[in-house]
Amino acid sequence: MYGSDTRYSKALGFLDTTSDYILQPDFPEVFASVHIPIPGTNGMDVKGGKYEDPMSAETLEPGTNVFYTHSYIYNFGVPESDTGGLARLHVDSYVDLYAGINRGENVSLADNNASIAFEGGIGLNLMGRNLTTVALAHFGPENPGNNHDYRYLNDITTTWKITQEFTSITDMNLVVDNSLGGKWGGGVAQYFTYALNSCLQLGLRTEIFRDSGGFYVAQFRANNDYLHISLQGRAVPFDPSNLGGGDTTYLEITWGVTLQPPLPKPFAGLLIRPEVRFDRALTSQFAPFDQNTRRSQVTIGLDAVVKF
Repeated sequence: MYGSDTRYSKALGFLDTTSDYILQPDFPEVFASVHIPIPGTNGMDVKGGKYEDPMSAETLEPGTNVFYTHSYIYNFGVPESDTGGLARLHVDSYVDLYAGINRGENVSLADNNASIAFEGGIGLNLMGRNLTTVALAHFGPENPGNNHDYRYLNDITTTWKITQEFTSITDMNLVVDNSLGGKWGGGVAQYFTYALNSCLQLGLRTEIFRDSGGFYVAQFRANNDYLHISLQGRAVPFDPSNLGGGDTTYLEITWGVTLQPPLPKPFAGLLIRPEVRFDRALTSQFAPFDQNTRRSQVTIGLDAVVKF
């Protein structure tokens, strides 16, 4: 991956200090996996290396998402990547069990403390896999130089294919960091998609995300400030463009469509996704948008994805 978004998807110690420019390289995933047959079960999948964390309804790879922009949950409520090992035991056709050990949230070849993190949970596959739920917890010390205060990231994602055309996705999230004295973040994101035909899909996402400590939601303006401040804990020259949203409850509503024109190969997998997004700070005393001058903002986005 090469571009400006890699500034916010870096893992500590892995291509993290290659450049101070806006465009930077990264390998989002570098891992090996194996399927192990286990009598009485459907086997176990094990992977090791640097891999994307399976929490939330969204991924870094855009082709699997409903929208171009990301939810607050994906940006601030779950790890983007882990470096370690993760096992998924398929107990039967209905139940999966997850367990793994890693170096911490968005940490790779270099660690910012001397502790490991754990991840585990359960997945359910019901109604002929038309209803699936994955509940995962990731916990361990995450703050730079702090091996004692744990951060608990919890997420439940439920996907219900109501009809062949209509799908509901519900993502529930809770994050608690002991270093904040119980201050928490988290919320609920609800997605609906409806396929009008093979070429056009409508999408809606509504989300409420609460940041009770003004800690989880933040803006990093300089190219490597996310790396320096969040992952390394370094004191950098104060930049007034680096802002937190304060003790705030956020509302986000996104409308969009996915167009898949009937084109010949190699463009048969082309997706065009325009969207309109509205963000609002529901807590009246804070105005976190536009350099702390507005309580709301509107974003118009468009991306194109070619699958092959």
